[in-house]
Amino acid sequence: MNGNVRFDEFFKEEKKKLIASLELSAETAKASRLATAKWAEHRQRKTTMKERMQEVRSHKKSKQT
Repeated sequence: MNGNVRFDEFFKEEKKKLIASLELSAETAKASRLATAKWAEHRQRKTTMKERMQEVRSHKKSKQT
């Protein structure tokens, strides 16, 4: 009987470790998706700024001629 109690305790601890590991993995995945989304947003803004600067330059050139 004593052996079964230790066995049950062992599996309870292993189950807790597994759940904690899965929760950490889920948090890591969520953080990764968020970082990817923020990076994509940053790249889009950077591209938009480049396009705006090109428009301004071409407008200035057309005004000069």
